[in-house]
Amino acid sequence: MTRYHLRYQVLPGRDPGPLADFCAAHGVEEVVLMTGAEELHAGHPAGDGEDLWFETVRAARDALSARGVQVSLNP
Repeated sequence: MTRYHLRYQVLPGRDPGPLADFCAAHGVEEVVLMTGAEELHAGHPAGDGEDLWFETVRAARDALSARGVQVSLNP
């Protein structure tokens, strides 16, 4: 059985709703949330910066989970 997952760079301030809708509509079963990938990697955040990434990932996870999409994390 083929299983599809999407690697997706989450960004603070971006609404995760459209991502969740897309995945549900197109049979994407899992999303791998990436933080600070590629050119956005500025080192490991601390303090308020770290809190912002956790809040961003939590919002995306909640939106995806509500649509039945599994979530994993690639920091």
